[in-house]
Amino acid sequence: MLGELFYAVASADKKIRKEEVEAMDKIVKTEWLAFDDSYDRYGTDFVMQIEMAFYWLAENDFDPKDVIEDFRTFKQAHPDFFTEAIKILILKTADSMASAFAGKNKSELVILSQIECLLNSSK
Repeated sequence: MLGELFYAVASADKKIRKEEVEAMDKIVKTEWLAFDDSYDRYGTDFVMQIEMAFYWLAENDFDPKDVIEDFRTFKQAHPDFFTEAIKILILKTADSMASAFAGKNKSELVILSQIECLLNSSK
């Protein structure tokens, strides 16, 4: 789900920039990797799943229009996952991606605001 969310941030302005991907990769490989070392039943670590999902979506021109609602559903289904540290890291990753290329544009500001509101809501 996080790969999908970060893809939505990168594609908010309809163009995924190399700098946005590099910003995500840097935080994923440093902060997310240090934060979580869990694996799924196939031996793929949680952090690798973020990147794999992001790249798959990018290669397949995924339409991110429903990502925020999907993320809301995911958050409601997994409330224990959303610790304060996870929320901060999600926002940091999304903000770094949006800021990576020529600052934040209107589309990116909108999705960042939606993510922040969703993460800070009790629902």
